Amino acid sequence: MVWQTEQAKQCLSSYEKQLVRMWEKQGKVIPLGKTASVLTYHRGARLFVMGNIGLAPLLYHPLGFRPVHKVQEALAAGRAYKEISANEVHEYAGNYLFLMLPQEPAARHATERLMQSPEWGNLTAVEKGRVYPLEELVWNSDDAQTCEQLLGKLPDLLDNHLQ
Repeated sequence: MVWQTEQAKQCLSSYEKQLVRMWEKQGKVIPLGKTASVLTYHRGARLFVMGNIGLAPLLYHPLGFRPVHKVQEALAAGRAYKEISANEVHEYAGNYLFLMLPQEPAARHATERLMQSPEWGNLTAVEKGRVYPLEELVWNSDDAQTCEQLLGKLPDLLDNHLQ
């Protein structure tokens, strides 16, 4: 049991070091203070902004992106996510948007409708090409293995698409 506790501490420490190194490198590409948001449809056509679960905590690192004010409120309240309406997206949209593409057909269809809506098209992140549609099953889990894999995938994604 003591060995497992020590091994877990070492794994967490290693992950934190890798995370800091990754964001130190990305800091050369991402202007200081830029915001990001993670959006996803779930439970049919219900839209959520992610708080402290999935991809969002990786993005909201002290050396990474900042949450917009409305997302910061959800984080301060300890919320994993918050349901919002498509009409509210502009209040939660950061300079960069990470849009999860769900597997569930109704949620996927709702995502496609959002991406074709005038509300979506008017977002600054959309106008500037700073939207990252990502497969939810790959990008929005927070288990240790997925988090470690994302440390390698996120820099490639950002390096290839940041403007």
